Amino acid sequence: MEVLSPVCCGLDVHKASVTACLRSPGDGPPRRQEVHTFGTSTRAYHVLRDGVSYRELGGDYFDHLHAQRLTRFHTQRLAALVYRVTLTESAARGDPNPR
Repeated sequence: MEVLSPVCCGLDVHKASVTACLRSPGDGPPRRQEVHTFGTSTRAYHVLRDGVSYRELGGDYFDHLHAQRLTRFHTQRLAALVYRVTLTESAARGDPNPR
């Protein structure tokens, strides 16, 4: 039989995970084999795509990412409930209890 490539990879795709098996020539007679299983969630996809370790961003990540949009939304909601809203920025940004 003719060897087309000394290295090959197989994928086993499921709903919750993907398993990859890589076989390549080893130092001795047995072939070297690596098997890795990856999750298929969005979180796992980004870890694989970016090649980084997973880190939790925190529950308020999007609040800080779009702070002006969030402020505008809540101000409009309070105004719709017949409240007069006046906002003043605290001296220390992010301080929930300005003095």
